[in-house]
Amino acid sequence: HEQDLDLTKDTTMDVELETQAESLDLVYFEIDYVNVNDDWAVLSDEGITLDSYMYIWGEDLFPMMASASLILNGEENPLYVDTEDNDFWAYMALRPGLNTIQVRVWDGEGWARTTPIQTLTWSIDPLDLLVILDSDQPYGDLDLHITKRSSSEANSFVYATADEGNRHVFWGNQEPSDFGIGPDQNPICDNDGGSLEDQEIIYLKELTPGDYHIWVYAYSLDGNALTEARVQVILDGATDNPTKKVYQEDFTLSMEEEGVYFITLRVDKSGTKSFVHVEPTL
Repeated sequence: HEQDLDLTKDTTMDVELETQAESLDLVYFEIDYVNVNDDWAVLSDEGITLDSYMYIWGEDLFPMMASASLILNGEENPLYVDTEDNDFWAYMALRPGLNTIQVRVWDGEGWARTTPIQTLTWSIDPLDLLVILDSDQPYGDLDLHITKRSSSEANSFVYATADEGNRHVFWGNQEPSDFGIGPDQNPICDNDGGSLEDQEIIYLKELTPGDYHIWVYAYSLDGNALTEARVQVILDGATDNPTKKVYQEDFTLSMEEEGVYFITLRVDKSGTKSFVHVEPTL
């Protein structure tokens, strides 16, 4: 199939690919978000949210769904399909600004169909730091932790410290107030997940000088012999030139209930940001 495209603007084309998969039944497909009142609401026509993540759910889109994936802003991510209940669900991190969302579903014969594009805008600006944790396992519970220290302080980890002055954001201290001055300089842990279908998110609108140490704690590995954890770190996400780094570490079952250091984001007094390794002290 050949077709001329104008790459200077957004373009839609119909390539008329054939599939023997049945038509998708979108009656049981929803993209929801939590609004400011913490009530579940179906994606509105305006498609604007103040939250950093969306909830996506599908059931019986085919008589039998073999596999599925989420296409977020053109990037395909696997979804876990429960073949007994013939459904999937996921909490997935958004990106600042306009997000395009599709789901691709395969039947038992290997044929696929894709939902129409929906859009959802995460309204936030600025966004200096966005950190997303997930893994390759559908079950289990990894926890994302960030501590802020000066360069002269040790890079140490204690699982649950939420007292004022500890500068520690995680699921048990979701909105600390000791990273900086005012809400923009203090991070938010917006979803407690840490698995294949449930991403855990920490974001910060305004970075201030210091070392931001990123750790992952294996709260539960659910009996999996090997779990690959992935941490995505996105800087300046609301600008035209964001920076993205991806870090991966393997967790064996013997590492359950242990914290693993991933990387440090260092912000100097001039505001310059760099990724450095700071040897942890246990």
